[in-house]
Amino acid sequence: MMDVAKQAMGINLDCQVKNNSSQEVYLMTWLLMVIILNIQISPPEVKQSYIMEMFDSKFECVQRHEQFFKDLKEQGMKVPDDFNLGCVPLKLVHT
Repeated sequence: MMDVAKQAMGINLDCQVKNNSSQEVYLMTWLLMVIILNIQISPPEVKQSYIMEMFDSKFECVQRHEQFFKDLKEQGMKVPDDFNLGCVPLKLVHT
């Protein structure tokens, strides 16, 4: 739903877009973010976060996300409850 809303606003999430009226160029970078939560308190809070990898498209980021969990499963490793991994868009605007 969020992707649809952003596309309706003229922001393409996977590639470069040039806005002719303002001459802005949007370059989308996707960050594969790791967030470690402190779940010992209520409400939980972010204990640590970092960028695991960067991608040029949402598709590449989602593929790596899925591969990460597939690799863990194949190795018989369990994901800790406080571990979160997700793809986050970062819009870079060049004018």
